[in-house]
Amino acid sequence: MGGIDCAIDSKKRKLDVGQALKLRLKGYDEPTIAGKFNVSTQAVNQALKPFKPFLNNPEIIQAYENNKPDILSAAELILLSDILDSKKREKATQGNAAYAFDKIATHNRLERGLSTENVAYSGIMLKIDDRSSEIVRLKQLLNIHEVGEDSQNMTDITPDNSDPIPPTITDYVKSGNDNNIK
Repeated sequence: MGGIDCAIDSKKRKLDVGQALKLRLKGYDEPTIAGKFNVSTQAVNQALKPFKPFLNNPEIIQAYENNKPDILSAAELILLSDILDSKKREKATQGNAAYAFDKIATHNRLERGLSTENVAYSGIMLKIDDRSSEIVRLKQLLNIHEVGEDSQNMTDITPDNSDPIPPTITDYVKSGNDNNIK
């Protein structure tokens, strides 16, 4: 096999287990991986020990990856049947079975690129569109201009001093006409 490009921390001589696992799944043997990480073959062997069932047959992992949504759907169906099977529910609570089903169903939706939350994206988009339209309308109302534009066309939207100001409670009290306060 060709060379392997791996970052090695020669001071700590630390093995990147994830990287070692990827290399092993690509077909590299443990002594080659050990040499690239500057660690012993035994260190690589110990680090990869939990993955041994899969390392002997890497095609299993590839088959799982290629069929994950269908495998998860099958697991979902099995768990659903377990929830409905009264004999199996005697051993596990219905809550445990429902929890397992929920986790598998959520993971299955993720694998299929579907939402895992009940979010009304169309409603959110409508609100954004409404807000955008409102911003455009308000800008037009305010007649906002870019810097450097001719300011003679700007509309003065400040109120005139002659505009009536609505009376306040103190105006009624001062006039002695507090019977009009409701």
